[in-house]
Amino acid sequence: MIRLRRAAVLLAVAAALLVVSQLVLPRTVETRIEKELQSALPGARFVRASVEASPGLKLLAGRIDEVDLDLRRVPLGDLVVDALLVDGRGLIVDVPRLVQGRGVEIKEAEELRATLVIAEADLNEYFWSQVHEARFFRVSLDKGRALLTGEVNLLGRSLEVYVSGVFRVEGPASVAFIPEEVSLQNARLPEALLDLITQEWAVVLDIGKTPFDLALDELHIEDGQLLIYASRPPEVS
Repeated sequence: MIRLRRAAVLLAVAAALLVVSQLVLPRTVETRIEKELQSALPGARFVRASVEASPGLKLLAGRIDEVDLDLRRVPLGDLVVDALLVDGRGLIVDVPRLVQGRGVEIKEAEELRATLVIAEADLNEYFWSQVHEARFFRVSLDKGRALLTGEVNLLGRSLEVYVSGVFRVEGPASVAFIPEEVSLQNARLPEALLDLITQEWAVVLDIGKTPFDLALDELHIEDGQLLIYASRPPEVS
Protein backbone atom coordinates (compact mmCIF):
# COMPACT_ATOMS: atom_id res chain seq x y z
CA MET A 1 0.00 0.00 0.00
CA ILE A 2 2.82 2.39 0.92
CA ARG A 3 4.60 1.62 -2.33
CA LEU A 4 1.46 2.37 -4.28
CA ARG A 5 1.13 5.72 -2.50
CA ARG A 6 4.76 6.58 -3.25
CA ALA A 7 4.30 5.60 -6.87
CA ALA A 8 1.18 7.75 -7.06
CA VAL A 9 3.05 10.70 -5.53
CA LEU A 10 5.94 10.28 -7.96
CA LEU A 11 3.54 10.12 -10.90
CA ALA A 12 1.78 13.24 -9.68
CA VAL A 13 5.08 15.08 -9.30
CA ALA A 14 6.21 13.95 -12.75
CA ALA A 15 2.90 15.06 -14.27
CA ALA A 16 3.18 18.42 -12.52
CA LEU A 17 6.72 18.89 -13.84
CA LEU A 18 5.57 18.10 -17.36
CA VAL A 19 2.72 20.60 -17.11
CA VAL A 20 4.94 23.32 -15.65
CA SER A 21 7.66 22.71 -18.23
CA GLN A 22 5.09 22.91 -21.03
CA LEU A 23 3.85 26.23 -19.70
CA VAL A 24 7.12 27.84 -18.61
CA LEU A 25 9.96 26.56 -20.81
CA PRO A 26 8.62 27.65 -24.22
CA ARG A 27 8.11 31.25 -23.09
CA THR A 28 11.52 31.26 -21.39
CA VAL A 29 13.21 30.14 -24.61
CA GLU A 30 11.17 32.63 -26.64
CA THR A 31 12.27 35.47 -24.38
CA ARG A 32 15.95 34.49 -24.67
CA ILE A 33 15.71 34.24 -28.46
CA GLU A 34 14.01 37.64 -28.70
CA LYS A 35 16.66 39.23 -26.51
CA GLU A 36 19.56 37.75 -28.50
CA LEU A 37 18.05 38.68 -31.86
CA GLN A 38 17.45 42.22 -30.64
CA SER A 39 21.11 42.36 -29.61
CA ALA A 40 22.32 40.87 -32.92
CA LEU A 41 20.13 43.24 -34.95
CA PRO A 42 20.26 46.57 -33.10
CA GLY A 43 17.70 49.00 -34.39
CA ALA A 44 15.01 46.42 -35.11
CA ARG A 45 11.74 47.93 -33.91
CA PHE A 46 9.91 44.69 -33.17
CA VAL A 47 11.10 41.16 -32.42
CA ARG A 48 8.77 38.28 -31.60
CA ALA A 49 9.61 34.59 -31.26
CA SER A 50 7.24 31.65 -30.94
CA VAL A 51 8.46 28.11 -30.24
CA GLU A 52 6.67 24.80 -29.91
CA ALA A 53 8.05 21.62 -28.38
CA SER A 54 6.33 18.53 -27.06
CA PRO A 55 7.17 17.59 -24.42
CA GLY A 56 8.47 20.96 -23.25
CA LEU A 57 11.36 19.32 -21.41
CA LYS A 58 13.09 18.64 -24.74
CA LEU A 59 13.79 22.40 -24.90
CA LEU A 60 16.44 21.85 -22.24
CA ALA A 61 18.38 19.92 -24.89
CA GLY A 62 17.78 22.68 -27.43
CA ARG A 63 15.26 20.67 -29.46
CA ILE A 64 12.45 22.73 -31.00
CA ASP A 65 9.62 21.22 -33.03
CA GLU A 66 8.56 24.50 -34.66
CA VAL A 67 9.71 28.10 -34.52
CA ASP A 68 8.26 31.31 -35.94
CA LEU A 69 10.15 34.61 -35.87
CA ASP A 70 8.67 37.98 -36.73
CA LEU A 71 11.06 40.93 -36.96
CA ARG A 72 10.09 44.39 -38.23
CA ARG A 73 12.12 47.32 -39.52
CA VAL A 74 15.40 45.41 -39.44
CA PRO A 75 18.53 47.34 -40.54
CA LEU A 76 20.90 45.17 -42.58
CA GLY A 77 23.76 47.53 -43.35
CA ASP A 78 22.38 50.35 -45.50
CA LEU A 79 19.23 48.37 -46.30
CA VAL A 80 16.19 48.39 -44.02
CA VAL A 81 14.01 45.28 -44.26
CA ASP A 82 10.41 46.11 -43.47
CA ALA A 83 9.69 42.57 -42.26
CA LEU A 84 11.86 39.49 -41.72
CA LEU A 85 9.67 36.42 -41.25
CA VAL A 86 11.33 33.11 -40.39
CA ASP A 87 9.73 29.72 -39.84
CA GLY A 88 11.42 26.40 -39.19
CA ARG A 89 10.88 22.90 -37.89
CA GLY A 90 13.04 20.19 -36.39
CA LEU A 91 15.60 22.61 -34.95
CA ILE A 92 18.44 22.08 -32.53
CA VAL A 93 19.78 25.26 -30.94
CA ASP A 94 22.87 25.74 -28.81
CA VAL A 95 21.29 26.14 -25.35
CA PRO A 96 24.46 27.03 -23.38
CA ARG A 97 25.26 29.73 -25.92
CA LEU A 98 21.70 31.06 -25.76
CA VAL A 99 21.61 31.10 -21.95
CA GLN A 100 25.01 32.80 -21.75
CA GLY A 101 23.83 35.60 -24.02
CA ARG A 102 26.16 34.74 -26.91
CA GLY A 103 23.57 34.69 -29.67
CA VAL A 104 21.17 32.30 -31.35
CA GLU A 105 23.02 29.44 -33.03
CA ILE A 106 20.96 26.93 -34.94
CA LYS A 107 23.07 23.78 -35.03
CA GLU A 108 20.64 21.73 -37.09
CA ALA A 109 17.35 22.31 -38.88
CA GLU A 110 15.15 20.00 -40.88
CA GLU A 111 13.66 23.08 -42.51
CA LEU A 112 14.35 26.79 -42.13
CA ARG A 113 12.79 29.37 -44.43
CA ALA A 114 12.59 33.14 -44.45
CA THR A 115 10.73 35.88 -46.27
CA LEU A 116 12.27 39.34 -46.45
CA VAL A 117 9.84 42.13 -47.27
CA ILE A 118 11.46 45.30 -48.62
CA ALA A 119 9.23 48.32 -49.00
CA GLU A 120 9.49 50.63 -51.99
CA ALA A 121 10.42 53.60 -49.81
CA ASP A 122 13.27 51.67 -48.14
CA LEU A 123 14.50 50.46 -51.52
CA ASN A 124 14.73 54.09 -52.64
CA GLU A 125 16.74 55.00 -49.57
CA TYR A 126 19.12 52.14 -50.36
CA PHE A 127 19.53 53.25 -53.96
CA TRP A 128 20.20 56.80 -52.86
CA SER A 129 22.93 55.55 -50.54
CA GLN A 130 24.58 53.44 -53.26
CA VAL A 131 24.34 55.44 -56.48
CA HIS A 132 25.82 58.91 -56.89
CA GLU A 133 23.13 61.54 -57.39
CA ALA A 134 20.46 58.84 -57.40
CA ARG A 135 18.11 61.11 -55.45
CA PHE A 136 17.12 62.51 -58.83
CA PHE A 137 15.48 59.14 -59.42
CA ARG A 138 12.77 57.15 -57.73
CA VAL A 139 12.10 53.40 -57.81
CA SER A 140 8.58 52.10 -58.38
CA LEU A 141 7.70 48.42 -57.95
CA ASP A 142 4.80 47.16 -60.00
CA LYS A 143 3.71 44.06 -61.96
CA GLY A 144 6.89 42.09 -61.46
CA ARG A 145 9.23 44.85 -62.63
CA ALA A 146 11.06 47.85 -61.26
CA LEU A 147 10.89 51.26 -62.90
CA LEU A 148 13.27 54.11 -62.11
CA THR A 149 11.95 57.51 -63.09
CA GLY A 150 13.56 60.91 -62.75
CA GLU A 151 15.17 63.81 -64.48
CA VAL A 152 18.62 64.56 -65.89
CA ASN A 153 20.10 67.79 -67.10
CA LEU A 154 21.33 67.57 -70.67
CA LEU A 155 22.86 70.68 -72.24
CA GLY A 156 20.94 72.88 -69.83
CA ARG A 157 17.66 71.12 -70.49
CA SER A 158 15.81 68.99 -67.95
CA LEU A 159 14.70 65.69 -69.48
CA GLU A 160 12.66 62.81 -68.09
CA VAL A 161 14.46 59.46 -67.89
CA TYR A 162 12.92 56.02 -67.46
CA VAL A 163 14.99 52.97 -66.51
CA SER A 164 13.07 49.69 -66.58
CA GLY A 165 14.62 46.56 -65.13
CA VAL A 166 14.31 43.49 -62.97
CA PHE A 167 15.74 42.15 -59.73
CA ARG A 168 17.61 38.85 -59.84
CA VAL A 169 19.20 36.61 -57.25
CA GLU A 170 22.93 36.93 -57.95
CA GLY A 171 24.33 34.77 -55.16
CA PRO A 172 23.47 33.12 -51.86
CA ALA A 173 23.21 36.51 -50.14
CA SER A 174 22.75 39.18 -52.82
CA VAL A 175 20.13 40.55 -55.19
CA ALA A 176 21.03 42.75 -58.16
CA PHE A 177 19.00 45.31 -60.04
CA ILE A 178 19.51 44.74 -63.77
CA PRO A 179 18.48 47.65 -66.06
CA GLU A 180 16.97 46.34 -69.30
CA GLU A 181 15.57 49.37 -71.07
CA VAL A 182 16.29 53.07 -70.83
CA SER A 183 14.27 55.79 -72.51
CA LEU A 184 14.71 59.54 -72.57
CA GLN A 185 11.60 61.65 -73.17
CA ASN A 186 9.83 58.61 -74.65
CA ALA A 187 12.75 57.90 -77.00
CA ARG A 188 14.60 54.64 -76.53
CA LEU A 189 18.35 55.03 -76.10
CA PRO A 190 20.92 53.30 -78.30
CA GLU A 191 22.31 49.94 -77.17
CA ALA A 192 25.70 51.48 -76.34
CA LEU A 193 24.14 53.96 -73.91
CA LEU A 194 22.00 51.22 -72.43
CA ASP A 195 25.13 49.15 -71.72
CA LEU A 196 26.76 52.17 -70.08
CA ILE A 197 23.78 52.85 -67.82
CA THR A 198 23.41 49.14 -67.09
CA GLN A 199 26.93 49.08 -65.66
CA GLU A 200 26.31 52.28 -63.69
CA TRP A 201 22.96 51.20 -62.27
CA ALA A 202 23.67 47.51 -61.54
CA VAL A 203 23.13 48.00 -57.81
CA VAL A 204 23.53 44.94 -55.55
CA LEU A 205 21.51 44.47 -52.37
CA ASP A 206 23.56 42.66 -49.74
CA ILE A 207 21.34 40.36 -47.65
CA GLY A 208 24.19 38.53 -45.95
CA LYS A 209 24.02 40.18 -42.54
CA THR A 210 21.34 37.96 -40.99
CA PRO A 211 22.03 35.79 -37.92
CA PHE A 212 21.12 32.62 -39.84
CA ASP A 213 22.82 30.61 -42.58
CA LEU A 214 20.22 31.49 -45.21
CA ALA A 215 20.66 31.36 -48.97
CA LEU A 216 18.45 33.40 -51.28
CA ASP A 217 16.23 31.26 -53.51
CA GLU A 218 13.90 33.51 -55.46
CA LEU A 219 12.08 36.83 -55.38
CA HIS A 220 8.81 38.38 -56.39
CA ILE A 221 7.69 41.95 -56.93
CA GLU A 222 4.29 43.06 -55.71
CA ASP A 223 2.81 46.54 -55.73
CA GLY A 224 5.21 48.58 -53.63
CA GLN A 225 7.12 45.59 -52.23
CA LEU A 226 10.07 43.38 -53.08
CA LEU A 227 9.65 39.91 -51.57
CA ILE A 228 12.82 37.84 -51.22
CA TYR A 229 12.58 34.16 -50.26
CA ALA A 230 15.46 32.37 -48.59
CA SER A 231 16.12 29.01 -46.99
CA ARG A 232 18.82 27.19 -45.11
CA PRO A 233 20.64 24.61 -47.24
CA PRO A 234 20.06 21.10 -45.82
CA GLU A 235 23.80 20.37 -45.63
CA VAL A 236 24.47 23.33 -43.27
CA SER A 237 24.60 22.32 -39.61
